[in-house]
Amino acid sequence: MEVFSGIPHVLHELLSGEPDLKGRHHMLPDLSAQWHERHEDVVEEWGGVIFMDTNGAVMGLRKMGDGRSPLV
Repeated sequence: MEVFSGIPHVLHELLSGEPDLKGRHHMLPDLSAQWHERHEDVVEEWGGVIFMDTNGAVMGLRKMGDGRSPLV
């Protein structure tokens, strides 16, 4: 199995250095909407199971060698 975990770049920007927790809180609804809009494309590109939790963390699982390159 291959496993991918991470957070979207925009969340990383808000949380690195001095964390902007208010900004993160306000961004999550838009980020969630974008995720739902692109979910089918992301699943196809990843080639396995992938999901985002309510805090913006992403995790994906797939069989070794399936799918394309890891998401960046």
